[in-house]
Amino acid sequence: MFNSKLAADFPEHELLQSLQVKLDAESTHRINSFVVDNCFVSQEEESFQNMDQHTQIQLMYKRRNLLGQYCKLIIYGVLPVIDASLVLRHYTKFYNDFGDILKHLLQKCKELDKVSAAKAAILALITSYEELRALSASQYVDPNSEEFGSLKDLARRFGLSFGPDNVKTGTQLL
Repeated sequence: MFNSKLAADFPEHELLQSLQVKLDAESTHRINSFVVDNCFVSQEEESFQNMDQHTQIQLMYKRRNLLGQYCKLIIYGVLPVIDASLVLRHYTKFYNDFGDILKHLLQKCKELDKVSAAKAAILALITSYEELRALSASQYVDPNSEEFGSLKDLARRFGLSFGPDNVKTGTQLL
């Protein structure tokens, strides 16, 4: 299975065209939903707390494996880089569980296309903010709340991952 870029790089090889993965919007949406619903589950849930330690470790291994495979789909171009925003928005909340995987995903996305990686990071921040605003009792989000602090930490981590030089990273983020 190949992504569309590899098939486009070798148009003279018609057999590569037949191996090209072409996902429709419905399939992409189902993959995205499956990963988000099965990887980013809070460990404070009662069903998780009732499991023995061995089962919890196995479940964490499966969740990490699923997220890693999803990230490979993005890195290898089967899914668009912008879909990384769906998992990057959970970077701070699940940092202990998946921080290494998500950091590697962001680095690889930057290597592929810095502008698309920046768009994915910004979309993750916007989506997280909109979700916070929807959960808020008023129209505005309390800047002193713990949730907003988590959002600021996410923005800080994204900013640091693009580097401290604003002149170099400015074009990516605009």
